[in-house]
Amino acid sequence: MALRKMKKSMKPLVILIAIAFILTIVAAGIMGLGNKTPYAFKLNGKKVEIQEVDKALKRGIDSVTQQVGQGVLDEQELKVLFFDQVIEIQLLLQEANELKVKVSDADVNAEYEKIKVQFQTKEEFETWQQRTGYTKMTLTEDIKKQLIIEKAKEAISKDTKVSDDELKSYYEENKYNTYFAGKTFDSVKEELKKTLLQAKEGKVYRAWKEKKMAEAKLDFPKINKAENPYKALQRKVVYEKEGFKFTNVDFVNRGFSFTMQGVKDKATVDKMIKENIDKELKIVAKAKAANVKVDETLAQEDKMSSYVEEYQKYLIKTTKVSEEDLQKYFAENTAKYDTAETFDLQMIQLEIKASPADEAEAKTQAEKILKEVQGGANFEELAAKYSEDGGSASQGGALGWFKKGQMVAPFEEAAFAGEKGKVVPKVVKTDFGYHIIKVIDKKADGSEVDASHILIQTKIGEATKIAAAKKAQDLADKIVKNELTFEKAAKENSVLGEKSEYKGLKKEQLSGIDTILEKGIETAELNKVNTVLTTDKVFIYKKTGYVPYKQAVFTEVKDRVNYDLVRTKVMEEMQKLYQ
Repeated sequence: MALRKMKKSMKPLVILIAIAFILTIVAAGIMGLGNKTPYAFKLNGKKVEIQEVDKALKRGIDSVTQQVGQGVLDEQELKVLFFDQVIEIQLLLQEANELKVKVSDADVNAEYEKIKVQFQTKEEFETWQQRTGYTKMTLTEDIKKQLIIEKAKEAISKDTKVSDDELKSYYEENKYNTYFAGKTFDSVKEELKKTLLQAKEGKVYRAWKEKKMAEAKLDFPKINKAENPYKALQRKVVYEKEGFKFTNVDFVNRGFSFTMQGVKDKATVDKMIKENIDKELKIVAKAKAANVKVDETLAQEDKMSSYVEEYQKYLIKTTKVSEEDLQKYFAENTAKYDTAETFDLQMIQLEIKASPADEAEAKTQAEKILKEVQGGANFEELAAKYSEDGGSASQGGALGWFKKGQMVAPFEEAAFAGEKGKVVPKVVKTDFGYHIIKVIDKKADGSEVDASHILIQTKIGEATKIAAAKKAQDLADKIVKNELTFEKAAKENSVLGEKSEYKGLKKEQLSGIDTILEKGIETAELNKVNTVLTTDKVFIYKKTGYVPYKQAVFTEVKDRVNYDLVRTKVMEEMQKLYQ
């Protein structure tokens, strides 16, 4: 276990950063409909207050700063981006109001619990709430508003459908890709339908958003008799070409990749963005010249992407290769067409939890080391000898300075309560094991502590492993007797999740799970239920299919070779257009 796994990051989980930012904007949207003045702006006649917009912008900028660092991205450009998102959320709220969207308390509570369980302890959740300014009431209120927004988005794209013809066409166009390799259309149809439907719904929503943004009526009053500063953050066209109009928001989004690569000068970034746009428009022009058609109701970025995608399909249909080229390509890539040795499995991995006896053994060892320290033994030497925190053991257990909220709660409480220059008189248990803690120094105001520790992890004993193996065998016996299915056993017991069926696994994938399991599967009889106890895992598995290695024969894989060579040539052609 590395030290940094125990030390808690100051920034919230990425998903919570996103939630906190969006919900702050939601709060801005709803709370801004009051009568307080002055207000930041009106959107379609609805007021939004200054303090709420400022809070939304600050939360957005703070979330980005936490993820990429201070000063990496231009703050003014971030304001443009997040102000645009404020408008987007406002439009969704207005749409939800027109649709009379409602959500239940049960749905709100379920989402609240999803956020809560992402924290290891109640104390960590409360610390996050304090940092973000949330109480249970304000968090549940904001969750409710976010759910309303999600329902509004669903309503916008509710009539979106994907036909069987579209699914079949997509499958045929991509059937030799890695994902589809060896899979029939029927076996991937439902999953493919979900993927394409989600993509289509995204396009419908973005078209709605672009239309609403264009129609939106914004009114920016003077504030304290001065020009309204938010007016400068609104969308405006900054570049036009070939009938396409690009806004400052488009430029901010497109410019991030260049800025993250280290290009800081705005004029240079803008120039690079225009060059990329011009290259894309060059492909659009070629697509139009080839009579390629796309949905003209799409949002601009989706429309451009569609022209590029459809032009690529056009090239694939019109590119021809000779028999000689096919045979040459096959000879140069023979291994690519060989049939790999693969295994189909049903598999469950059971969790092996430490028993009370295992916990007692680790605690006893930690207490023994604590007595040695209290008896005058050198703490740093004992840390180097015994500590199982690989990150700090070589440093004599040193963790350095940390503030409240950076360590797991039990460790933090003991360290901050401990006396400067002394060892905490009791071993401290956390999810990582048992700690002997030495407080090296403390800030006078109690805000930070410098500490070292020796970590003894709880190890799974042989008796515990044997008990887990017996449980696995009992489950296997029930599966053999048809008293239990693999699916049900996985759902109730597997640490791998509900999934129990794995198809087309290669040897390297099996060894990546466990080398002992790999050897067992190699020699296992087909359709026989087995169990295996490895060094620290226990599995129930059944080999349901096996495909041996086979060297490719050109005549048998000619269609796939043609598929690959045509696409290789098309990609080369597309790359030339981007140069």
